[in-house]
Amino acid sequence: AVPDPAVHVFGELLAAPPIQSLAGTPEAAALELLQLFAYGTYREYAADPSRPPLSAAEIAKLRRLSLVSMAAAAPAPTVPFADIVAEMGVATVREMEDIVIDAVNRGLVQGRLCHSAGGCLLLTGRVAARDVRPQEVAELGAVLARWRGEVEGAMAECRREVERLAAAEETEVARRAAVEEEVARVKAELGKDSAAPDMQMRFLEPPVQREKRRKGTRTLFT
Repeated sequence: AVPDPAVHVFGELLAAPPIQSLAGTPEAAALELLQLFAYGTYREYAADPSRPPLSAAEIAKLRRLSLVSMAAAAPAPTVPFADIVAEMGVATVREMEDIVIDAVNRGLVQGRLCHSAGGCLLLTGRVAARDVRPQEVAELGAVLARWRGEVEGAMAECRREVERLAAAEETEVARRAAVEEEVARVKAELGKDSAAPDMQMRFLEPPVQREKRRKGTRTLFT
């Protein structure tokens, strides 16, 4: 699994009892090597001369995984070239660029090289996941617990908003019903006046016409 260029996650293999049983045995170096590729970095490997030597392909793979860790931990969507060069233990920017291009082409990091302002890897999308160190599991659990609390809080706020809108809708329905009831009452009252159409017409008659009608009535009876 370690030399396989397509395998970048080793958690299931590490959890296997036969692998765990290597701890404390003469074969413990194999377990430590697997742990290095699971969540370690090239800098950790280079800092420990007691580790077994790696092939060129294995070193290239460890450097790609180290870049994944750097990108995932970056506080901003950029990783300076200088930091990558130092982490990878390479001598030139060109070697560093080859590592970055290889990681991008393999889908481990989504980004592009940016040569302005000293140069950096500009992250534009997802970063592949790596295994979690055993001592980081509790911290990861705390992060997930906080995230769950935030999600539950947002859901509770959504429920309150839904309830508020439902109450407002009920109020509006009641208001419309009251208006319709009042309109029906007024229509009923106006309907009673239909028995006296002359009075209704006089009530609706404009003042000017009403005055002309009164004058005409006086002239007729003079």
